Amino acid sequence: MLHVILIGLAILAFLAIVLEDVIHINKAKSTLFLGTLWLFLFAAMTFVAYLNQHGMVEALVYRLLPTNMPQKTLLPGAGDNVDARL
Repeated sequence: MLHVILIGLAILAFLAIVLEDVIHINKAKSTLFLGTLWLFLFAAMTFVAYLNQHGMVEALVYRLLPTNMPQKTLLPGAGDNVDARL
């Protein structure tokens, strides 16, 4: 999903350059802003993938959540995430 966002940002940057006269935005500023945003998202995605590969995300989840948690306490949080994804 994140790769779709990154490709969308690249397309948006190209459109901002092409339509510079129509939208009255300096192409250097729009390209710099979108490029910086793309670089941040790519770096964050790489960092999380690295942590996940070394098992640090799973260890953090097991450390933060109690060992015996009833399903009723997990359900409200899971319901919010399902609604946000849809």
